[in-house]
Amino acid sequence: MNKVLTSVLISLVSLLTVVNAASVESLFPTDKPSVTFEAGYQSTYDVVGLQLSPGATYGSVALSTPFKYVDFNLSAQTAGEKFSAFQAGLDKTLNLTDWFAINGAVGTGYYVVDGQDRHTVNATLTLEKLWVLNKVVTPYVGYTYDVTGLNLGNLALADFTNQGVTVGGKRPFTFGLNSWADLTLTPYAEFTHYENYQAFKAGGRVAFVLWNKLSPFAGVDYIDNNINLGKYSYDGVVQYTAGLSLTF
Repeated sequence: MNKVLTSVLISLVSLLTVVNAASVESLFPTDKPSVTFEAGYQSTYDVVGLQLSPGATYGSVALSTPFKYVDFNLSAQTAGEKFSAFQAGLDKTLNLTDWFAINGAVGTGYYVVDGQDRHTVNATLTLEKLWVLNKVVTPYVGYTYDVTGLNLGNLALADFTNQGVTVGGKRPFTFGLNSWADLTLTPYAEFTHYENYQAFKAGGRVAFVLWNKLSPFAGVDYIDNNINLGKYSYDGVVQYTAGLSLTF
């Protein structure tokens, strides 16, 4: 675990150093960091489209720091002994024209699920602004590679590695209720084709945003994959999440 975390941190620091070397100003954040604390309950936990742990209460913290050429993101989530996740990444939105903007993101994740270590890397490209299309949907495409492979014990498919491409779309809606409260709704749907199976997810999240800081929220997801390996299978499962977040 220490070797994995060390290599991840070294890679991120190296990339950030190269990108920021273009100017002295780029070594400093362009705005104050954003920190979000969240606590709630999630009915199941999954990594790369596989059901890996039963539900539990959880707590998480996420940090986002904007720089001139790239934004740095770091997050950690824990549900006690059942599930822990540590993620780090870089992303940036490029406004190419008045009607066309893209967001590129790369990241890595380290997970501990029922005592089993997992490590993934991923990259995502999102069309943040594309003329009329974004009035209907914000499309994205992503790539995920499960570095460690899945350990299925004595089952026939033990220790297979996993990689795949995800294609999906989301559409955030914001409704201003009054001067201190907004309602946000973000539905989505995505399909991923992995080496060993396929997975489909769709759902959404609704939140009341109070004073731009405090947000009670609830989410629901429909998840299905075509792998038939006991607890790893999502066979039309409805997953739900509810909790409270606070952003500074």
